[in-house]
Amino acid sequence: MLLTRLACAALAAVVALGTVGVARAGNGPGLGEPLPGPIVATAVRARIPSFRESGTTYVLVFMDTSSVAGRRAIPVMDRVARAHGRKAIVTSIHEDPVPTVREFADDPEWSPKLTFTVAADPNRNALQAVFGPNSWPPLPVAFVVRDGIVQWRGAPMDLEPVV
Repeated sequence: MLLTRLACAALAAVVALGTVGVARAGNGPGLGEPLPGPIVATAVRARIPSFRESGTTYVLVFMDTSSVAGRRAIPVMDRVARAHGRKAIVTSIHEDPVPTVREFADDPEWSPKLTFTVAADPNRNALQAVFGPNSWPPLPVAFVVRDGIVQWRGAPMDLEPVV
């Protein structure tokens, strides 16, 4: 019995440390670091920007079309896009297949709120270009980028005061 408890405790410690290691290994760029690229995904609405144009602020959000947290962030991204126009270019990259993202972008409930670039990245190529190979960070996650440098990263629900 004691041996079983010790084994369970050891396993829990390894899992906890292993999870931290995975998160750190694929943590992506930190503040003040360049946004890795290129960002390649299939544009469904508008075109994917370069994220490098001087004087422009970019908001890049990786998300899952069906997640509650991602859907809650869409009105925030919409307000940022409307408030800043071409001075803050908002792009959402969804990890879903292209037809799923296209259907979502055409949905009458969501289409009016998607006033920004929407793209599909079912193979997570863009996400892994930013976070590193074999990375699976929790989604959604947002970046604010100016002159190719990450200025902020966090939950897309927190974007408005940052941009």
